[in-house]
Amino acid sequence: MLRRTLILVVAGGMASSCGTAPPALQTVALRSAPPAKKIERLLIWLPADDAALDPLVTANTFKSQLEPLGVAVQIGRSTALELSRADDQKLFIAGFKPTHRLEIDIAGRVGRAGVIGDTLSVSVVRVALYDATGATPLRAFTYGPIHVNDRTLAGTVVNELKTQGYL
Repeated sequence: MLRRTLILVVAGGMASSCGTAPPALQTVALRSAPPAKKIERLLIWLPADDAALDPLVTANTFKSQLEPLGVAVQIGRSTALELSRADDQKLFIAGFKPTHRLEIDIAGRVGRAGVIGDTLSVSVVRVALYDATGATPLRAFTYGPIHVNDRTLAGTVVNELKTQGYL
């Protein structure tokens, strides 16, 4: 645990010394989204790429941020050979019956930060909020650059959803 903490601290310092800016949230402009409807049950769909975003850290961080707000959370994950995300999500939607979906994708790789034999990927993520079965995003954000085991993404997205009236 101490090693992981040191890696994060050193990697963060290295990224900042290499010119990587601190993470920033940018709202993506959408045409016209309907008024915000409170999120009660949220399906969070994570990317398949473990090198870009640690799924366990991301899932646990979102759950710890949302469950105290009364939001039930289910985590799903893309597959490496995903042809139709909607098909993969059907089972989750049928069983869990979410009111909304939050899809997280890797928007781009910024680089890598090396720390004594370890390499941490640095990425920018795209987060899009949908109605449970909707095909058009209600809200979309980009956030980054972040490291693979980032713990700020969930809090930043939750705060933005609060501001937008979804929580």
